[in-house]
Amino acid sequence: MHEPDRSRLKVQMVCPEHRKAIHAEHIQRGYEYEPDRYVVILDSDIESIAPKRSTTIEIREFVEVDSIGPEWYDRPYCIRPIGAEKAYQLLVDVLGSLHKAGLSESSCTHMSTSAPCKASPARFAC
Repeated sequence: MHEPDRSRLKVQMVCPEHRKAIHAEHIQRGYEYEPDRYVVILDSDIESIAPKRSTTIEIREFVEVDSIGPEWYDRPYCIRPIGAEKAYQLLVDVLGSLHKAGLSESSCTHMSTSAPCKASPARFAC
């Protein structure tokens, strides 16, 4: 907001060469790989490298729980399965009894995330 009159402000993309505001449909993404040399990046390029959304958590490796630093647990999430409760409980029990954690990867959101998963009393946390 503009402080004196509290009116809303607008952000405009302006072409420095033509000194005109550019409408969103005429804006392209690009990457400057050398001074004044660009490669155009299309939406399809971004979509082709984006991780596919999934409801699964893939455990890549098992490690000792003590080998994982506390910084990995700054925001723990408790997870539980939908449908595979017996297999899930077996995993929780085995990880707990062996004092192991699973190094996992998931892409439940718009990005891929790596996290340790370990058994805690009555839950499984990633």
